[in-house]
Amino acid sequence: MALPEQKGSVSQVVTKGFLKALISSSPDIQAVIHFDSDSRTLVVQDPQFIFYLRNLSWPALADEVGFVSMDFPSRYDFALSFAGSDRDIAEALFSALEENEMEVFYD
Repeated sequence: MALPEQKGSVSQVVTKGFLKALISSSPDIQAVIHFDSDSRTLVVQDPQFIFYLRNLSWPALADEVGFVSMDFPSRYDFALSFAGSDRDIAEALFSALEENEMEVFYD
């Protein structure tokens, strides 16, 4: 992955069904993009559309749709620090955060 710090955000779009819902809600999008949710494969066959996507200024697009910044101050949403005796609690907390697509530093 080119931007591993954005893995949580991207996977959340897929795992929560937002991408599938977007594609299935628009015949225009369906005409150029196919998404197989079982294999999590996104397919674009139109060479002109592929060229467009590869040359799109993503920072300009983010700015146009209202994102203040594409930079994140940290890779992690949470860092867990705990005593060895609290390991069970920390593991439960880590699992709950990870299930909710949070990036967690856990040692």
